[in-house]
Amino acid sequence: MRVSYRRCVTRRRAWLVVALVTASELYAQEAPPLVVPGTSASRVSPLHGYFDLVAGLTYTDNALLVPRDATSTGIGTVGVDTDYRHRGPKLDVQARGNVYWQEYLDDAFPDSVFGRFDGSATWGQSRDLFQWTVRNTLDEGMANPLAAPTPDEIEIINYFTTGPTLNFNFNANERLGFYGLYSRTSFQKSPFDYRTYTWGSVFEHRLTPFSSVSLQFNSAQTRFDRPDLAPDYADRTAQIIYSTAVARTEVQVSAGYTIEDYGGPSSGGRVLDLELSRRVSPSSSVYLRAHDGFTTIGGLIRSGFGTSVSTETNIGAVPRTARPEPLQHRLGTLGWTFNGDRTSLSVVGSYARQLYLQQATFNSTVKTITGTAQRRLRPTLALRLQAYRTDTRYSNIDATVTNTVVNVSLLKQFRKVGMSVFAQRTHQGSGFSAAAASLGLLTRSYDENRIGLNFSYDLLGQRSAGAALELPNGPVGPTNVGPRR
Repeated sequence: MRVSYRRCVTRRRAWLVVALVTASELYAQEAPPLVVPGTSASRVSPLHGYFDLVAGLTYTDNALLVPRDATSTGIGTVGVDTDYRHRGPKLDVQARGNVYWQEYLDDAFPDSVFGRFDGSATWGQSRDLFQWTVRNTLDEGMANPLAAPTPDEIEIINYFTTGPTLNFNFNANERLGFYGLYSRTSFQKSPFDYRTYTWGSVFEHRLTPFSSVSLQFNSAQTRFDRPDLAPDYADRTAQIIYSTAVARTEVQVSAGYTIEDYGGPSSGGRVLDLELSRRVSPSSSVYLRAHDGFTTIGGLIRSGFGTSVSTETNIGAVPRTARPEPLQHRLGTLGWTFNGDRTSLSVVGSYARQLYLQQATFNSTVKTITGTAQRRLRPTLALRLQAYRTDTRYSNIDATVTNTVVNVSLLKQFRKVGMSVFAQRTHQGSGFSAAAASLGLLTRSYDENRIGLNFSYDLLGQRSAGAALELPNGPVGPTNVGPRR
């Protein structure tokens, strides 16, 4: 088991290096782009951004996240933090997120990797005959989502996708594309690894220089390394997509139908997606997102980069339930951001419903609200308050988990170096019924206080020149301080 774990960590490191080098935005050469489900890169606020090395030291008064008899210790971290985008004549590169290597100084837990990252690269443009795409997404998951999120419970889930696209441009306004994709979803601990083969076509008609309508057909085959744990399955989707970007508003809306062939009779359902961002004034903007359709754990971690998550603390990020089977996912998110001369505010609320096709134990409803308030005290000095609350209910086993986090941080930016100090309080409240206890899914309530110091160094871009003191005009916060765990 120890050898297997080391190999898994080594593989994660290798994929991290590859993803950081080749991360880019897919199908982003022209606006609006073609949309390929599962490969469209996440939204990024800066056009260039930054790539930083980061290191920190944190003190916690409850390292084991237990309700009583807490143990204090120090945690050392080193890693990377990035929100970077580059557009070249042939290669587009995009990377967003953070990944850390952490060590508990009293060996309370083994050394481990944690964090969230989404990177992609596309060679060629939509007007070219040939394109090739690579994308890698990394996030955290838990086999028992009711437990306290210690390193023993958390595992890394990695979702990799690559493949070509052939574009046939009939004229300046019409384009037909055929694509084939290979995807691999890997779990650090759970035996649910699987691969997916996807092929499809997109016909796009450009209505105006800033709007288009597309018709898309998609088919995928999913094969598990351990078919005894989950049956192989296939799905087919057809949808129509409308995109526009005019003045202060960007809209993408799609509607269609999916058929799932999963372990028995086929089941189908609608696919609805809406993404809308609107700058309501020179200093504020709103964002709306809605989704209803079938997805997988890979799709969940990839779509999570459109919600409010701080890239350093992962505030607003709850580990995903590590399950192999597809699920029906319903999501609604509404966000507002204000950036004044010295004051920035951000509030995001979301509601999610997850219904698994096979294991209904973890069917859940998740309500989340995240808020950030920041005051620039000097041009390179800022005080930030960030908080979130997440309420998760598992109706089939009558279990609940509530997480509340409050973080106060002071950020100082030099020419290429950033420094931040923080204090953070976390509370997890939980409850469970006899049904949850009979399955061994005992929940844990705890309180934890942390203080820490972090440093960052700009390898690329200008985060430490002031970018870290800005909130984006959207629901995604670019930085904060203090690793979550």
